[in-house]
Amino acid sequence: MPNRVDPELTRQMNEAGEKEPVGAVFRLCPTSPGSPVPSPEETERIAHDLLARATRRFKDHAPDFNVFKNLGYFVVSAPPAYLKALVDAPEVAHAFPNRREGSATAALEKKE
Repeated sequence: MPNRVDPELTRQMNEAGEKEPVGAVFRLCPTSPGSPVPSPEETERIAHDLLARATRRFKDHAPDFNVFKNLGYFVVSAPPAYLKALVDAPEVAHAFPNRREGSATAALEKKE
C-alpha cells in the first residue's frame, strides 16, 4: 500500500478477517491550488463517488460511513478489501485508522 496509508491502518486491515469491518478515516486531496482541502460540496461529492465506485466492486457490502464535509475527511467502517479500494483511489491524500491500539476507546472495548 502507498506510504500515504498509516502503518496502523495497514496492520488492522491485514489482521482483520475477510468480512470483518475496520474503521478508517480518509483525508481527500485538495481540488484547487492553495486550498488545504476540497470545498464542503466537493468533499461530499468526492466521498460519495469513491464510496459508489467501491460499492460497485463489492456488491455485497454497503458500508457505514460519515462525511466531514467542512474538513475534507470521511470515515468508513468496512471489510479490508473495500477499504483497499478506497486507499488506492487517487483522490485520497491519506488514510489512517479510526481507532488505535492502546487508545482509551480500544481499552473500553476490550473490557466488554
